[in-house]
Amino acid sequence: MAIQPVISSSFGIKATNLNFEGKKNKKSVAKNELTNPVTPSKLSVPLALVMAMSPANLKSANDFNVKDSDNFKIEVVDENSAYKDVIKSQRFFDSRIPKLVTVDGDLKWVKFSLYNNINLINKDLQRGDFEDIEIETTIGNISDLKVVSKMTELVTYNYSILSDDGTRTPFATVRRIFMQSEETNNINNIETAAACEFVAKELKSSRNNSNIKQTVRNIDLRPDAKSRTLQNVPNGNILKNAKPIDRSAYKYLGDQIIEGDNGKYTFKYYNYTGNKSIEEITIQKPGMPEVRVAGVYQGKARFGAHTEKEPVHYYYLILLEDGDGKRYCISDPSLAVTLAQALDEPQVFGGAFDRQALEQDYLYTPKGAVTPVN
Repeated sequence: MAIQPVISSSFGIKATNLNFEGKKNKKSVAKNELTNPVTPSKLSVPLALVMAMSPANLKSANDFNVKDSDNFKIEVVDENSAYKDVIKSQRFFDSRIPKLVTVDGDLKWVKFSLYNNINLINKDLQRGDFEDIEIETTIGNISDLKVVSKMTELVTYNYSILSDDGTRTPFATVRRIFMQSEETNNINNIETAAACEFVAKELKSSRNNSNIKQTVRNIDLRPDAKSRTLQNVPNGNILKNAKPIDRSAYKYLGDQIIEGDNGKYTFKYYNYTGNKSIEEITIQKPGMPEVRVAGVYQGKARFGAHTEKEPVHYYYLILLEDGDGKRYCISDPSLAVTLAQALDEPQVFGGAFDRQALEQDYLYTPKGAVTPVN
């Protein structure tokens, strides 16, 4: 069952070029300086003390029994344990969030900008590499609202559309940073593309000496024939079992073989009103039944909770219908572009085909499952 958008709405947008709507701060270690030095000339050692320190009067170390005492403990400190140096830092805008503040004596909701300062941390005195990535999240310039977290993982999601004919079309790669708060141990994440790209590049560099986990998830999405959105759990190749469409009563106008991204397709052109215009187009792949073209769409998808500045991922859908009126959806960019161009030809009756430009935002879970939202 398809997941419907949280708030349904339509988009009246125009597709580009094609008509889819109808015709280190370095820290120096300070050296301890001796104050009031005592010079040898100021020393006065009595002769009796010199005689007492002669070898004949010194006892063996074994003659002394030093007992443990709570007041006498030697603590060995790792001189590198407290060392931390920021070798690179970059600030990224995240989003705008509402916060209740007092303005002229009244409580008001004000939107503040959320920023993430990403710091590469060197801890082993080896200049140039980093062992940790710390992230300082701040609301505007309000320093007392800063949250410091340590990055734990970078996840890359490679999304593909698995069509109803079993073909796969890659179309989007998005990333997410996971981090753990040093104060609360809560796990949070960053979805903004610029921040994720910065971290991905640094983790691939030779100076990465960290144990930050990097995970890649390859995810197939279903092009839903009813909502024309992208959904979880693809159908697989269900088109092979479609009932072939019967156009024996139609006037056959000719055919054409088109090379798409996912194979060769045969286009057949029909007329059913007696004139010379093309009123129906069917397509057929080798080993597949002949089905009619019901619509062609260009889609735009954005991923994340704050998508106003996120990259747009383009995809193309073709809506098909079999002899029983059952609908299927496939994604083949080259085929979709060819169809869109064909539908703009004067001899083609474009009103017989549904053409739209789609735009949809998606939330995605840590595992990569998507939910369309508006």
